[in-house]
Amino acid sequence: MRTWVSRWEDFWFRGSLEAGRLAALRVVVFTLFGLDQLALMTAHGWRYGATDFNVPQLDWLGPLLGPSSAELQTAAYLVTGFLSLCVAAGVAVRTCLVAMLGLYSVAYFNSLLDGYQHHYLLIWLLFISLFVPFHKAPGIQAGLDTPGRLEGVGVRLLYAQIAIVYLFTAITKIDPDWFSGWALRQQISTPEVRDFVEGFGSLVGIDGYALTAHSVMVWQALVAASFLVPKLRPFACVTGPLFHGMVEVIGLEIRWFSTYMIGLYYLLLFPDDWYAATARWLRTPLAPLGLLADRLRHGALGRRMRSPWGVRVAALAAAAMVWALPLPGARLAAVAIGGFVVASALEGELTRSALGAQLVAAALVLIVPLASGAAYDFYRYQGSDLLRQGRVADATDAYRQAVRLNNGPDSRHAKLGELLLRQAHWDEAKDVFARGLVHAPDDPRLRTGLDRAIAQR
Repeated sequence: MRTWVSRWEDFWFRGSLEAGRLAALRVVVFTLFGLDQLALMTAHGWRYGATDFNVPQLDWLGPLLGPSSAELQTAAYLVTGFLSLCVAAGVAVRTCLVAMLGLYSVAYFNSLLDGYQHHYLLIWLLFISLFVPFHKAPGIQAGLDTPGRLEGVGVRLLYAQIAIVYLFTAITKIDPDWFSGWALRQQISTPEVRDFVEGFGSLVGIDGYALTAHSVMVWQALVAASFLVPKLRPFACVTGPLFHGMVEVIGLEIRWFSTYMIGLYYLLLFPDDWYAATARWLRTPLAPLGLLADRLRHGALGRRMRSPWGVRVAALAAAAMVWALPLPGARLAAVAIGGFVVASALEGELTRSALGAQLVAAALVLIVPLASGAAYDFYRYQGSDLLRQGRVADATDAYRQAVRLNNGPDSRHAKLGELLLRQAHWDEAKDVFARGLVHAPDDPRLRTGLDRAIAQR
């Protein structure tokens, strides 16, 4: 009996991971999470508060928080993205994780508008990360050469949580519609993949979709076991990335879930010798990053900040960058981010390199939504929604913002011009159609709209 108790305690409370691998896990996962918030989630902030109606996923949150708004929701995404990038850089890791968990959980559970299930996994992983010694891992570098191992109950919880996800998805497939291949047939939209599945089934004399459906369920059950049984991990390392790569090929809309999982396969499941071999291969291209990180930690930039004015200027600079982002909630996010920079300095552990990392994170909060098109998507989605509600003037303002953010051939010049014609804004409509034709001269909607606007003047 004592042996089983010892094994149980060893499994949960003596779980460890190489310090270098733990650092790489922190850098990769939280960089992805931060970019996910800024490049994807901000585009959906428009959904919230449009009609002052809300159905929370947790009933008690509704009366407590009331309907959300585009400003609050978008600000939550922006701040969460900033905090996640700070965690990736090793800045105020524990404080950032607590704040991220609260913001992300409230933003998700306060509304049914966003129903993607992988958010549940991300919330659990944020919670578990509180018990993972990320704060003890090396700073900005990937940590390929960092010796030693770090222990924490959260390390085992990470493996267990991902195993639960795969086991649950396998169990949910115990259904006639899945085993028959009907459900899989509805999910695969890529013609080449459909042809391959059907052709392979004909070759072996079995329905290809049914065979694939059975194989997927068995595979998911085996992968669940691989996260708990080290001897099975080579199997998962080989098949896991291939499976999630195929998920992307077939066009299954699950946001960045496959990207997260491919990273976790390498960082959590690769056997030590595999990981070491890959690390040796990556050491040369990543050497400049490691050298830079070492100089940041031990050089002049690694010294603690002593001047309160330097911190104040940095906080104002970070807030100003976020303030300039043309999205609702950006100003609220700017105040929160500026306050966080000051608060992190008050803890007495802020170095010049950490302050620089926060400024870089604030710059990315401004740049990523613009460069990725998330800010443009925000306004074009919002304009479409407002138009369905019959709010023509508000929809026109949203499309104006969309055109300002994307003046290229795939922008919404035609839609904006049409709305301006409906409101008898002939001169503005003429200018919008003319600008659109510069980028899309073959678009008949723009040519027809321009002719109509000129005729009405």
